[in-house]
Amino acid sequence: MLLALDLDKSVAVWADYQVIHMRFAGLSVTGFAQITPSVVAIPLWSQGADAVQMLQRLSYLGFAGPVEVHSPQLPNARMVMAELSQVSGDLQIRLVQGATPT
Repeated sequence: MLLALDLDKSVAVWADYQVIHMRFAGLSVTGFAQITPSVVAIPLWSQGADAVQMLQRLSYLGFAGPVEVHSPQLPNARMVMAELSQVSGDLQIRLVQGATPT
C-alpha cells in the first residue's frame, strides 16, 4: 500500500500499489496505524507543510519504509537531498523530480 500525502492524483502512477491519497493535516497516529503503508509519497512542499515537516511526522509515527519526495526539476538536487537526509532519520528517501506537487 502506498500513502500519497498532499499529492495530486495525476502526479504519478503507482501501478504496483494500492494508493491512498490523504491530506497531511489529517494524518493522525490512529489513522496511520490503520493504513500501514509500505511506501509513502510526499511533495517537496505543499500548502500545508513541506517535506521536512512530513518526514519528521513520519518518523514520529514510527514509519521506517521508503519515502518518495516529489518535486519539479531542481537546479541543485544534491543540496536538497542533503537537507532532507539530515532530518529523515532512518527513512529511505528518493527524490522524484519532474512531478508537480499540489
